[in-house]
Amino acid sequence: MTSVEIIINLVIATLLSGLVGIDRELRKRDAGLRTHMLVGLGAAVFSIVGLQVGEDPSRVAAQVVTGIGFLGAGTIFRAGNSVRGLTTAAGLWTVAGIGVATNRHGAVCRSHHRDDPWMGGHPQPSTCERAPRPRRRRCRIGPCAV
Repeated sequence: MTSVEIIINLVIATLLSGLVGIDRELRKRDAGLRTHMLVGLGAAVFSIVGLQVGEDPSRVAAQVVTGIGFLGAGTIFRAGNSVRGLTTAAGLWTVAGIGVATNRHGAVCRSHHRDDPWMGGHPQPSTCERAPRPRRRRCRIGPCAV
């Protein structure tokens, strides 16, 4: 992935996350524009770095989900019979998903099939290479162990 593609992906993630943040800001909610933009940008950065460094981009996406889960849990408060902050937590989680999804050469592209019905049901030219499958060693227990 070139530097220009990385910057474009980061800008798209920031703008899309900002749309959610603008809505929160206009409604005078706790987590607003900056928070949502930073969460979406951070998720996109981790996704890109995970692709550049590691083999399996789904591991990075799983860790983003876990981390944002903890961040969202900190925004949920219970006072008596009412619970506040659930929408904020869900918004942060959604924005993190947007950040990971904007990395079009990442986990999203690698999981699509050429004849995916969401892509129109027709074979589409592939814009990325398939992720290599990790090789697994077979271990046997017993006298014939290899």
